[in-house]
Amino acid sequence: MKDCGGCKELREEFRAKRFGLHHENPSLFVKSQWFRPKFYIFWVVFWMLFYTVMLCLDIHYNLGLDGEYFIYLTNWSYLIQAAHVFIDFGVTVFTHTKRKDIRDGLATGTEWYMKVAWIFFNINNAISLMVTIIYYALLEPKFSHGSINKHLLNTIYTLLSLVFCAKPIQLLHFYQPMIYGFFYLLFSIIYHALGYAPIYSVLDWSKTGTAATLSCLSLFIGIPLMHLVCFSIHTLRVYVSTNTGCSAQKESDNGQVKREITAGDVHLQETARSKQPSMIYTSNAVSPGSQ
Repeated sequence: MKDCGGCKELREEFRAKRFGLHHENPSLFVKSQWFRPKFYIFWVVFWMLFYTVMLCLDIHYNLGLDGEYFIYLTNWSYLIQAAHVFIDFGVTVFTHTKRKDIRDGLATGTEWYMKVAWIFFNINNAISLMVTIIYYALLEPKFSHGSINKHLLNTIYTLLSLVFCAKPIQLLHFYQPMIYGFFYLLFSIIYHALGYAPIYSVLDWSKTGTAATLSCLSLFIGIPLMHLVCFSIHTLRVYVSTNTGCSAQKESDNGQVKREITAGDVHLQETARSKQPSMIYTSNAVSPGSQ
């Protein structure tokens, strides 16, 4: 009985190498799933400008908070999302101008800056969804412009990115947002131990049992579940793209063909070079007899 393609791909997701940050097609990090690679530049420029403006406004309206600004998970995650946007912008522009071999699908290695961008992408995806769910489900939500921007628009951006971008998501990368979540929980414990008031009612460590239970549920179930949701959206996006024959997928296939042709040409050239000495020797050996 033949193994279905989907089952084979799913098994590949559980290989140990999937914990790492190598990807065989780095061009996926700097283009859209649906449009030509150059169109992706407009995407990253738009969001870079948007987050630049929003961060400036955020700084202006929160000047009075001083260091207190940095105790909230919302602000941690908003800064992570902004960092992801700026890194994505930098990596995309650099690749499209200086590393066109990556953009055109001719390279196979994953550069360090793409690995950094991938980590921020993975963390932002799961954490932004978690922030929205926790805020509107467990806390007392406000509907001011700043609150909507950090608790709702953050998830809208993430979902749009998951649908629009061609960036890959690997199932075993769930540990990356979990590490981020662990460090925030550790920070909240230290903050409480120093005598400060609880940051959130659900993280009141004077009620150790409740806080520990909710923290463990969020860290070990909530975050991996959000990563699974993102992986599912990614899988659906790739499936639809592959079966509709979008331009980005065709260009990716063309890049793969180019890599195979280039490798074949190199092999043929090396073979030809290796045969040249023996051909010359044979020609010289026959020449005296023929005279």
